[in-house]
Amino acid sequence: MQREAVIKEITMSRIKSRIPFLLVMALAACGSSTVSTSAPGSSGTHQTGEPIKLTDFKVDIRSALAAQQTTFRIRNEGGQQHELLVFKTDLDPSQFPTETSGDMNEDGVGLMKMSDGDNLDPGRSQTRAVDLTKPGKYVFVCNLPGHFKLGMYTIVTVK
Repeated sequence: MQREAVIKEITMSRIKSRIPFLLVMALAACGSSTVSTSAPGSSGTHQTGEPIKLTDFKVDIRSALAAQQTTFRIRNEGGQQHELLVFKTDLDPSQFPTETSGDMNEDGVGLMKMSDGDNLDPGRSQTRAVDLTKPGKYVFVCNLPGHFKLGMYTIVTVK
């Protein structure tokens, strides 16, 4: 009888130790958009599935996001190829360093590149994780020739 009690106690202890993991997995399977990725006793979340739509000369994304690691679903719904770059900056878009062509100087003063990915052909998508853990202003931009000059960027405030 005592052996059964010990086995039951060990089994319950194992189940209890797995509850946080099982809860996170259940929330992710149910389509939760925020999944905790932190260890017990620490803080931190990871936003998953945040949509970004690229159309001809527009980056469509929410204007405010939480400060956290974020995975974006990026889709090109335009008629031509686009890219998505993410920069952290305190500059107004009118002050962004540019090349003589009018394209952004991606290595210019005041811009810190946070993310760069493959160019997307029309109808194509990609998923990309971006570190947005530092609050501030970020610019999401397509900098293929002429696109920035045509206004293909959005400023996002991260809080």
